[in-house]
Amino acid sequence: MTDPGPDFDPADLSSKREWEKIGDGSFGNVYRATLLGVPVAVKEIGSAKPDRVAGLKRDMHYLRRFPHPNVVQVFGAYEEDGKLFMVMELCAHSLRSRSVVNRVDIVSVLADVARALTKLHRAGHVHRDVKARNVLVGKGYDTAKLCDFGLARAMPDERRPEVNPEMTPRIGPPKYRAPEVVKRRDYDLSSDIYGFGVMCQQL
Repeated sequence: MTDPGPDFDPADLSSKREWEKIGDGSFGNVYRATLLGVPVAVKEIGSAKPDRVAGLKRDMHYLRRFPHPNVVQVFGAYEEDGKLFMVMELCAHSLRSRSVVNRVDIVSVLADVARALTKLHRAGHVHRDVKARNVLVGKGYDTAKLCDFGLARAMPDERRPEVNPEMTPRIGPPKYRAPEVVKRRDYDLSSDIYGFGVMCQQL
């Protein structure tokens, strides 16, 4: 996997003083900014430690490899002052918010997520972190997009038996863990389906 590089000049981003914090996660904060006047989201990785760099690279790799209307688009990444920044498509809302859930067409949103997972699974990859907070919704509340591929892995199969999926057991929120994961067996595509089912029940 090659190092992520920006497809833009970071100088074209709006000043950090103008960035608005719109979210946070295990890797760092997310800000609303502009790139040449166009609204974008910037994920800030607070430390360039090897594991966080690896997570950012995986996120970049998957978001670029699987372009899809229901997967968040990524524009590039850069490093500055010991921090990593990934610039992505801005989606106004997340399903982690009950007020957002109350405004969307749940069936349509879940169908969007299912389409994104189908694209990923057909290519032999597993997301491993399917949950409501990793589903973003556009400004018009009409399109859902799967995000946060930092834990995604390729699955070994007859075409690539040498692939090591590096399936660290028991990651993510306990309520989203499939029974086989709880029993410390490897993740597979059914693990994503279980997480998707839990999300369906929650919404």
